Amino acid sequence: MLMPMDPSGSPDTSNPLTILLHDCVERVLASWRRLHPDAIPPERAVRRFLDALTTLEQAADALSGDGDLDDRAAMPFPEVQGARSYAHLAGLLPRALERVVSFDAAAAVIRRPGDDLVIDVCGRDTDLSEPVRDRALQLHALLAGGIEDPERALPPRSAAIRSALYVPLVAGGTVVGTTYIASAREGAFTADDERVLVELAAHASDAFGRVDGELRALRATPRQAQVLALVAAGLSDKEIAGRLGMSPRTVRTHLERVLREHGMASRTEAATAWLRGQRQ
Repeated sequence: MLMPMDPSGSPDTSNPLTILLHDCVERVLASWRRLHPDAIPPERAVRRFLDALTTLEQAADALSGDGDLDDRAAMPFPEVQGARSYAHLAGLLPRALERVVSFDAAAAVIRRPGDDLVIDVCGRDTDLSEPVRDRALQLHALLAGGIEDPERALPPRSAAIRSALYVPLVAGGTVVGTTYIASAREGAFTADDERVLVELAAHASDAFGRVDGELRALRATPRQAQVLALVAAGLSDKEIAGRLGMSPRTVRTHLERVLREHGMASRTEAATAWLRGQRQ
């Protein structure tokens, strides 16, 4: 790893890069020392730590001129690993590819518990948005086993799509999502692009598992839990307020706090996550 040196060959402690690296290493070591010798860290945490070390080594090699400065070395897609909800993950997947793969339109489909689908589309060619969205849903239905009739074939894709790549997102042994990228040009994608898509799917699977685990263990105060239980029972804010002796505004405040803390989009999603947690 590159370390700036002074003329004598010793580390140059006045160099800003040296100071930055020294401070970073100190923080990492401080966290490491808090780890009990007999503790077994979560496998996902170990994997992220090793990925981060690899990325740091690649970046250091690039600084010294010994490595490749290709943007692909910036993986493992840290923005995807920071997904807070199923909808957030669906939005991050196609956008994470924009900096490393050239495409005209892309879509990501994520299946939430209960078989509710979330889909997000992005790209520079708005004319392709609808065909790409439709194709992503068709492929997801096939990959996830949604097409049971062998006589039903996957319909032909839109003539506007001349090149495409897709990859399933797998978690817990089942297909829980699909990422699809497309171009209006023939032969737009390379083997490297396919590798990037597969790499993205691997990290997205980790992110899905983490989001799913966090939502199954939804944290709620006793009052929030009461509100969520009544939402799950189908009561309106006004009816919940009457049951719990509070104002409808207070009910909405409790729900909004849960949605904000867990990155959820609706009261139904929060109530469903809370119910799943009660069944664990």
